[in-house]
Amino acid sequence: MKAVLLPHAPTTLPSALTVGIVHNASLNAGTLQHAVSQLTAALVNSAPIDCFIGSSTTPALYWFAAKHCLPQAQLLCSQDTAEWVNLNDGAVVTFNSEPPANVNQAAPETTNAAQPAATIAAEQPEPQKPQQATLPKQLLDNIFRFFVWGKEEAERLLLQAKEQYASQPEALQLLDKVARQGKHAIMLEAGLKKLWQSGADASEIEHWLGKQQQQSGRIKAHLAITAKKLREEQQKQNQKWRANKGYKLSLPHYQLNNNLHHQNLRALSPSPHWQLIVDETGTEFNQQALELNQTAQELGRIVALALPQNANLPSLEKPFHAKDEPLEKIEPLVARLLESNSGIFGSTVQDISTYSWIGAIQQHIRWALLMLPIQGPTRVQAFIEQRAPYTDSTQLQALCDSLENELKLLAPERFAQLHLTLEIMQKDHPFNGYVDTIANLWGSPSQEKRKLLARTLWRDQCLLQNTALDNIERFYHKVSYQDQLAAADWFQLCNLLSSEPEHSFLQYLSQQQLTATKANPSQWQQYLQEVHYRVSSKNFTPAGLKQALDWLALAAGEYALPKTLQLQHLSLQQAAANHFGACEPQKMQHTLQLATALRDEIPAQACEALLRVAITATHAYDFNSAIPFLQDWLAQPIAVPGLLNHAKLHSTMGQLAAFKGDYTAAEHSFSAAIAGFGKLSDPVQAEKEITQTQTYQAISWLDHAQPKADEAILSLLALGPQLETGKAFTALARSGNSERFRHYLLLRYLLARPELTEARQAYLQAEPNWQTDSAHPWMLINAYRAWLLVSSGNSSLATGYLQQAIDDCEAAGSTLLIWMGQVLATLGQSLGLNCALDKQPNWPAYLPTNKLAALSNAKDDQGRLQALNQLLPFNFH
Repeated sequence: MKAVLLPHAPTTLPSALTVGIVHNASLNAGTLQHAVSQLTAALVNSAPIDCFIGSSTTPALYWFAAKHCLPQAQLLCSQDTAEWVNLNDGAVVTFNSEPPANVNQAAPETTNAAQPAATIAAEQPEPQKPQQATLPKQLLDNIFRFFVWGKEEAERLLLQAKEQYASQPEALQLLDKVARQGKHAIMLEAGLKKLWQSGADASEIEHWLGKQQQQSGRIKAHLAITAKKLREEQQKQNQKWRANKGYKLSLPHYQLNNNLHHQNLRALSPSPHWQLIVDETGTEFNQQALELNQTAQELGRIVALALPQNANLPSLEKPFHAKDEPLEKIEPLVARLLESNSGIFGSTVQDISTYSWIGAIQQHIRWALLMLPIQGPTRVQAFIEQRAPYTDSTQLQALCDSLENELKLLAPERFAQLHLTLEIMQKDHPFNGYVDTIANLWGSPSQEKRKLLARTLWRDQCLLQNTALDNIERFYHKVSYQDQLAAADWFQLCNLLSSEPEHSFLQYLSQQQLTATKANPSQWQQYLQEVHYRVSSKNFTPAGLKQALDWLALAAGEYALPKTLQLQHLSLQQAAANHFGACEPQKMQHTLQLATALRDEIPAQACEALLRVAITATHAYDFNSAIPFLQDWLAQPIAVPGLLNHAKLHSTMGQLAAFKGDYTAAEHSFSAAIAGFGKLSDPVQAEKEITQTQTYQAISWLDHAQPKADEAILSLLALGPQLETGKAFTALARSGNSERFRHYLLLRYLLARPELTEARQAYLQAEPNWQTDSAHPWMLINAYRAWLLVSSGNSSLATGYLQQAIDDCEAAGSTLLIWMGQVLATLGQSLGLNCALDKQPNWPAYLPTNKLAALSNAKDDQGRLQALNQLLPFNFH
């Protein structure tokens, strides 16, 4: 029999077990995943294996890894009583009476899991000439994929392969070559995505791909798949605006609370007892699934339903199989799920590293346990629907032990009192019908079921894909074993925390790091400097920046910050607030006081803080109080604030004048700012600052009908002197985040110039490829799209875009942006669209609520633009 020796296997074996190929998986593995990787490497290119051999002291995770790799092989365990037991069925195994052989003396040699298998015959063969290595295609493909994905396991996989083929120089060269191809593919993929973001059309994408024909087959295939995914994602995004046809749904659209679904596992409250009901859909649960599109029906998807101790979801009286049931029976069941306090978590095989169905189940449960709000003594029962050969709960004991042990090592305090059991369930489990329904909706090609799923908002909130899990997985591994986070990792943690609920695992990690940082002031300052770097390089999200600053405030503890650091901290908080339209008067006042006190000590930073406060004040429609401070700084020699800040002072004065409708003063200040920026030594920075100020200037000209506006805007848009509607125009209409401010300016111009009928029509023709996002100024872009769509007679599609703009304003949360949502809803009334703002707050007195009626009653576009300029002055609209 051909065997694999597991750790702690006996050295003396029955002679029947010493013939053929013997591998010795003698390396230590800390996790089940590592054990599986070792055995998988050992089995590459080997002859068929009949059994795995171990003893009563062999770690349980190796037995489970063996079952995972070769489910049909025997698991022969040597007992202390000298008996052999097959762990598959518990039967005692007997061998013939031939004398036993010692492994170290027997003919078959042993190799560890990282070395190639050696075939041993009864007699030593004549030495053969070395042959050129032929590596398994799957091994090479995996190395390429892992390097493309940036997985930390890529180097480990490459090292294992090199150890296995160490005696074959040609193989080592090939392995290195494939790894290099993977790294090169990352750069090419980034270039392709940048081209896509710029709004390139299909012919330009194909031309770019055609220029890559000299690349390797793997790289070309990867780029083709990337392009296909980009196209399909674009199509999916566009389809969500189309009116539903066919089946008439009655389920209301679910509304998120603070951008988090109440059934997201991270949003649940702790419970002393959880039941996880696990089911799957699809057919591919191995590495072949990586080649599938994310909408492919065959793609393996796993869903877990989490029921707390006080679950209010009623059990099903009889089995329910969604694929066999009509929609009128499925929809009420979905409604009951949405009304319950249960949690839902779904993942695809593309997001969890696995080679088999049971491996995917193990990874999915692990993720569920990381996301559940575990607090104090907690019992978790995971019920897994049976799937051959796993039909008995006892087969899962090794997996259960390994999983619980891994979690307790990862986060001892969080999981110290976790008690986990894994059980096989039948299809008639009273809650299995719910999980089956979720999985069926997620994987169904039916348009009606996709529409029903869309109303639940489970996708991307509870049912995760698009490598969301893989990205978080790598980050968890990175930060879980660091005593003190590197500054870049800390900022990434804050970025993720911005959408994390109270009891999530990331919050646990954050609290550990916060406690350590309180006792380490130098680490706190490193984190503050990281925030400075992110702000200066504009490498942050507004939510992540706010979270980082809040974290720093907590971590400061009793450590008395020098006033210079206090000012930097407050100044950065003002910068973060400006991205949300937020305004906190007390914090603004404190910042001003510190800036005034420190102007002689750190003049540049003090001036920068004032500039940020001046912009923050505009969010409360205060366009005057900062002017004396700005004028005082402008009276200083340029060297005091520095040339850059001096020019920014002029620009800010221009913006405040434009907000008040004082266009003469605005023109004077903008011109002075542009002249100042032109003197900067860095041409790249000078161009960026000048372009931004020229945009302010052009909007000001547009608002008060200056003839110079057309030439200035056309120059900024770079679309020709007559606004040619060629490739460049179409690219801008299709563009994404990188061109969002030019995109906004284009729409502002099209609405102000109704005579540009050809350009308007060309923009609307690009609608199937429009991109969108939720950050500023996308809410204005989508609102102006709706306006143009109404003018072309497409009110149905316009309603979708305008409502999305209103929802994004409301989700931002600041008074200014919620007010913007109210103004856009009123614009919708004027346009005949049925859109509304959910919230109706008590508006502060400084907002011009008395002018809403003028917009609501406006009968033409000119009247609407005039009303908008009163309600949302200057660049607020």
